[in-house]
Amino acid sequence: MDTSKRLDAYHFYEKEWNSYEQLRDSFEWEVPDRFNMAAYVCDRWADTDDDRTAIYAENADGRECRFSYAELRDRTNQLANHLAARGVSRGDRVGVNTPQKPETVITHIAAWKLGAVSIPLSTLFGVDALSYRLDDANAVACVVDESNVDTLRDLRDDIDSLETVLTVDVDNPEPQETDFRDAIEGASSDRDVVETDAEDDAIIIYTSGTTGKPKGVVHAHRMLLGHLPLFLTTFCNLELEDDDVFWTPSEWEWVASLFDVVFTMLYYGKPLLAYAGGQFDPGEAFDLIAKYGVTNLFAPPTALRMMMSVEDTQERWDVDAVRVVSSGGESLGQSIVDWGEETFGGTTVHEGYGQTEANLTIGDCTALATFREGKMGLAAPGHDIRIVDPQTAEPTIENGETGEIAVRYENNPVCFKQYLNKPGELPHPTARLTARA
Repeated sequence: MDTSKRLDAYHFYEKEWNSYEQLRDSFEWEVPDRFNMAAYVCDRWADTDDDRTAIYAENADGRECRFSYAELRDRTNQLANHLAARGVSRGDRVGVNTPQKPETVITHIAAWKLGAVSIPLSTLFGVDALSYRLDDANAVACVVDESNVDTLRDLRDDIDSLETVLTVDVDNPEPQETDFRDAIEGASSDRDVVETDAEDDAIIIYTSGTTGKPKGVVHAHRMLLGHLPLFLTTFCNLELEDDDVFWTPSEWEWVASLFDVVFTMLYYGKPLLAYAGGQFDPGEAFDLIAKYGVTNLFAPPTALRMMMSVEDTQERWDVDAVRVVSSGGESLGQSIVDWGEETFGGTTVHEGYGQTEANLTIGDCTALATFREGKMGLAAPGHDIRIVDPQTAEPTIENGETGEIAVRYENNPVCFKQYLNKPGELPHPTARLTARA
């Protein structure tokens, strides 16, 4: 797939803007008819700079490794070739039941290179949760980590479609399993990315199921492009540098971690920190930020509050490299903002909003607008956002009125295609909110 043409729409951070309104008014989506995420987050960087760093990885036991984009290209090609030899082809679904490890990124990209569809799955899932998703998606393959391999073994015979299981860091794979490293080491590293339309299925991300059974949210390859405007405004504050390093302590199985950080960052050729350390430890977080020179941190408010409890941070760690701290999921209080600015040497603290069906649509950009306590930010470039009456879908117009956030669906690349196996269910407003200027 030809990636030689730069998509200029997503490089507006290189320009000077007088106001956020000017940026929004000038932005127009650029979505090629033919687009495959794998080519843009991996191969195009590998083909131009063999040694550019893609991933820094560390485990809880201290094991470290580094992947260049060239190595990432080769590993994803090898895995894609192995899966193809096992019968995985265009449109097939591949489960990814792994934590913050390079194998997670490799599996997603390898699936996309085949034209297959990846399914991120939490390593915290028990038998019922994992079985439901693999069965609902009709998954033909699954890559599973040591932390959840026993769960998969308990259910695999009940998933008729599941034919291929690869294990990560499992000492003794069972006869019907293949060690991940053995699989890729025996495969060729030569492969072309299949041609896909921007509208072709790429990933199925399941909702939490708080209002019923979890729904498989089907996204196309274009979704990556739909994330880029707010990634630049909220997560980068309109600044990308050669030495940037991005990290999130959040598990890599939900839309926010994968597309607020992992694949958006790889799209711009920046390195990602992967830390498979188990339960979040705020002291370890500071260790990692200082050790790897993290410049952009995305963490949920709960994690930030835990980090606030750590004493003498400025004396114990040099974390002044952090430029932007981003968060979401609940409102940030001014205390977190003040703490972030003081702890990280004047860093910017931003809040963003999104959901599985339409992520990264609202957020702060203090490079062009003032942070407003208790407010989630501004509509991202390219997104038409309204607060509407849940009964009539008419916009609310008075302060204090309670409505729902509505994202205009038509021609919006970040919006999902459909709910898996639910053809009659259509997109709908996403969250209740009280409108305040």
